[in-house]
Amino acid sequence: MNTQLRMNKEDRKKQICNIARKIFVEKGLENTTMKDIMLASNISVGGLYHHYKNVNEILIDTINYSYNYKNKLFSSMLKQYPKKNIESLVIDLTIELLFDKSDYSVLYVLLLIGSKKSSVLKHYYEDRKETSTKEFLNFLDDISKYGDVSSLRCLRDEAFISFFNSIMIGNYYRNSTNNLNEQKQLYKEYIRFYISKN
Repeated sequence: MNTQLRMNKEDRKKQICNIARKIFVEKGLENTTMKDIMLASNISVGGLYHHYKNVNEILIDTINYSYNYKNKLFSSMLKQYPKKNIESLVIDLTIELLFDKSDYSVLYVLLLIGSKKSSVLKHYYEDRKETSTKEFLNFLDDISKYGDVSSLRCLRDEAFISFFNSIMIGNYYRNSTNNLNEQKQLYKEYIRFYISKN
């Protein structure tokens, strides 16, 4: 019996997005087509278009399904550093995100690039940025029991977000791991300097 026929709508969308994630990571957003996803998903044209109008919609859902990755990363680092200096903890988390090579990071960069060409992706990015800002501020509230976090709120202003996004995009295009520790140290120093000046 064909199990694909019995799959509910949400499970089918997750299946499509899981397959699409691999294609997006391999080919990028601009080179991924609905046909690529259809063939890899072993789903009919009508079946795919029943769920999604285009690859941008699939990217959005794929990011939504992958979004818990960042929260898991934060939680695992918090467990590792419960008594670490708060500023150092937040800087380390930021560096981990900047140099993360997970599919989630690739999807985020594809969203950044795609948001320059697609109003749908731009709107989604703006919504995601607002949500991330609220989550970051809540995170700071949660860790404030370890120390003063007021100086760290600047890490959600536009200038810092632009810096962060630029580094993410640069890391996406730059595959070299030469001087990785030096780069991480340089960015840590920059972030500390940025915090001290804001």
